[in-house]
Amino acid sequence: MDNIFNIILNKVLELFISILTNPTMLFGWVVVIAFGYLLKITPKYPNDYIPFGTIIFGILFYSLAIYPEAAPNYPLYPQVILGSIGLIMSLFAWVVHRKFLKKWIDDKIWKADGNTDIIVKD
Repeated sequence: MDNIFNIILNKVLELFISILTNPTMLFGWVVVIAFGYLLKITPKYPNDYIPFGTIIFGILFYSLAIYPEAAPNYPLYPQVILGSIGLIMSLFAWVVHRKFLKKWIDDKIWKADGNTDIIVKD
């Protein structure tokens, strides 16, 4: 049982390292964060739905826009693999935003209610 757990853990770590060292995958991560900020400046889009919107966008972006050769070497259904990676990278982008970017960028630009001097949310 312990051996199977180690094999699974090694495969997951190998997949995660291959994702983080692939420039195409990192580009997708930056696009997901940029899309989140695009939703943030959209006046009609509520701030509470931004994480959900970016996660859905990340899944669709990775499965449709990233070329299948960028997927790790798994022979079947590369779009499903890329969509799963999009889910993981979108969640990773959300955590990075909550822990780091919100303190560095958001607090300097947006007020507590989500408005700026230029953009007023409904």
